[in-house]
Amino acid sequence: MADTGKILASMRVLYLSGSEDDVPAVEEMLKKADIIPVMSHVCDPASLRQQIEDFSPNIVLIDNATPGFNCLSVLRAAGGLTASVPFICVANELSEEEAIELLKSGARDFVVKYRPGRLAVAVSRLKREVEEREELKRTEQALRKSESLLARSQRIAKIGSWGWDLRTAEFVWSDEMYRIFGLDKETFRPSLKGLMHSIHKDDRKLVERQMEEVRNGSPFFRIKHRVLRPDGTTRFVLAEGEVLPAEGGKDSGEMIGIALDITERQEADEWSARLMTAIEQAGEAVAIADRHGKVSYSNSAFCDLVKMSREGVIGKGVELLEGTNHDAAFFRAIWNTLEAGDVWSGRIEVNNEDNTRSDIEATVTPVKDASGEIVDFVLVCRNVTEQLKLERQLRQAQRTEALGSLAGGIARDFNNILAAMIGFTEIALDEQEEGKTVRNSMEQVLKAGMRGRDLIKQVLIFSRRETQEYRLVSIGPVLLEVLKLIKSTFPSNIHIRHDVGKQTIMVLGDPAELQQALVNLCTSAMQAMVEKGGTLDINVLGFDVDASLASKIGVKQGPFVRISVRDSGMGMDESTLEHAFDPFFTTRKSGKGAGLGLPVALSIIRSHAGTITVESEVGKGSTFHAFLPRFVAEPEAEECYPEVRQSAHETILFVDDEEVIVDMARHTLEQLGYRVIAVTDPSKALEHFLREPRRFDIVITDQIMPGMTGTELAKVLLSLRPDTPIVLTTGYSETIDAGAARAMGIRAFVMKPLTRAELADTIRWVLQHEDFREKDPLDYPAH
Repeated sequence: MADTGKILASMRVLYLSGSEDDVPAVEEMLKKADIIPVMSHVCDPASLRQQIEDFSPNIVLIDNATPGFNCLSVLRAAGGLTASVPFICVANELSEEEAIELLKSGARDFVVKYRPGRLAVAVSRLKREVEEREELKRTEQALRKSESLLARSQRIAKIGSWGWDLRTAEFVWSDEMYRIFGLDKETFRPSLKGLMHSIHKDDRKLVERQMEEVRNGSPFFRIKHRVLRPDGTTRFVLAEGEVLPAEGGKDSGEMIGIALDITERQEADEWSARLMTAIEQAGEAVAIADRHGKVSYSNSAFCDLVKMSREGVIGKGVELLEGTNHDAAFFRAIWNTLEAGDVWSGRIEVNNEDNTRSDIEATVTPVKDASGEIVDFVLVCRNVTEQLKLERQLRQAQRTEALGSLAGGIARDFNNILAAMIGFTEIALDEQEEGKTVRNSMEQVLKAGMRGRDLIKQVLIFSRRETQEYRLVSIGPVLLEVLKLIKSTFPSNIHIRHDVGKQTIMVLGDPAELQQALVNLCTSAMQAMVEKGGTLDINVLGFDVDASLASKIGVKQGPFVRISVRDSGMGMDESTLEHAFDPFFTTRKSGKGAGLGLPVALSIIRSHAGTITVESEVGKGSTFHAFLPRFVAEPEAEECYPEVRQSAHETILFVDDEEVIVDMARHTLEQLGYRVIAVTDPSKALEHFLREPRRFDIVITDQIMPGMTGTELAKVLLSLRPDTPIVLTTGYSETIDAGAARAMGIRAFVMKPLTRAELADTIRWVLQHEDFREKDPLDYPAH
């Protein structure tokens, strides 16, 4: 086939004749016409087609006088070849009819041999035609290539192009427009109506308004809208167009434009916006710093953390952390970690303007580009001051719980020992005359036993598991009792001031326990001033705890009373303050305190659904705030206490597995005038009761005994005789309390050890109150 890739510098000429003798002459004629021929000869028409394939001539010359064939037969045999390669017939002579027939059969021209100049003219003309045709082919190829590149570029860039004739409302779309709109090019004809149908219904009015502005003379438009495809998917499109100018400066009435599919960009922008909103609203402080550590972005939480505006933060570096408790080496180590491309995590201590300290937990992460170079740093941090405070409180609570478990393990045995010690000491005292040295010694033993009992009682507060039963108590009288007690025991160099308040403030609780907690707080304050003296201030304030304060101090929101105990003593440093409520922690000299005053106070207040907070400054003193839920109701009755009566004549069944306790109880009760059957085995006690159930006026039984517990024994006795007065005693028990005992029908629940007076008081109260189930919980003996 002919070469169409170059402009013809020479002509490839294929000459079909019976002899090669004419080839030089033809070549010479062409040269005279400034044609440089490249000649090839074929003498057999049957080889013509193959030779055309092999030689790719620009022109084929046929000698009409060749024996065996003529131009007409060759043209008819060539068929479709004449459309791609021009054929010229060379003849000795031709009639007009023959010439017409040759042209009809595909010849491009014909010449006669006796006019050789005519051949050069015909070939030159064909050369120009071939060159023009080849130039047209190259132009068409370039156009097709350009269109293909444009279509491919539009597909890659997701940009469709369009034309709009404003006069006829006709549209022309590129292939990419159909893809963007999800329409079939074969079935959809672009039109304004079809375009509007494809636009999302919520965006149509906006697009129509832009179209109307163009019709009214606006030379261009730019609009972002959504396209709803036939398959139900939505695409975001940015459309731009402008009116083409015409000659004379007037509008041509035609508009061209593009439609850019920005769906992925829109989704990325929306995701970025959501991400930035999430970062902006995050509770954690977030900042981004450049390669040199200068802040380029910060969220609101970060600004709050460093107490600066966003404008003040941007561009700042390490100076944001001025006032920390860390030296230059600390920050240099952080920077070295980041320079190595590693993540740094740690805690930074910041000194606040109000002389408080904040603990900041921070993580700094290097941000790297595609080549692995560090370009930014992301800082995420949060104030963990309150969290660490809660963790310290949790550790303190765990230590307290551990102490409670330990106390529960030893309390029963220790209380049994104290019971025998106190009981026999009281028996021995009755046998000694006043003024005797032995009696004085025995009184000291009794005092030591009572101190031991009080110590165990305070320790057991930590191990209490049951829910207490409380009643309404006015806090004023409780505080007045506390003031009476401390005024009589505090040294004279400590001045006591108080503002109890005139209003009646009620709480739900145990007045004895509340008094104990407040005495402990006051005693702790006194001990801080005992050497140099000072002033103790006690104030009471009723107010409502809001959600913020409730969360901070760990109580429920609502009405509270705050009892503040302030001293002017030495104050506490941070380390001492952290351990102030730890059991057995004390700053006093050895033998001057057990370290249980504040822990017991906190345990009592917490058991009343309150808490204690402390503020302290070295050299200025400390203030303890006890928070208790405030009750708005008035008390229906003042608390009353049973009267102790020592004379008696009833018969008592006493049961305890400790023989020394049984022996002590028998002597004590007999001295009080009671008849006593005392046994160490609950089954033996049951035998006595079965033989004579009406013989016993009251049964006193220990709770924890081998074979049968006190509550199990009580159930059997009450099933045999429901009106049996029963007193349950225990050194320690997690399985029974006063409320549960009363619900079972047990009339009194008391903790060992008891003094003789307390035992006598309990017995008389039980015998006098058959209606014990209706009595106030605080009137129910539970020594």
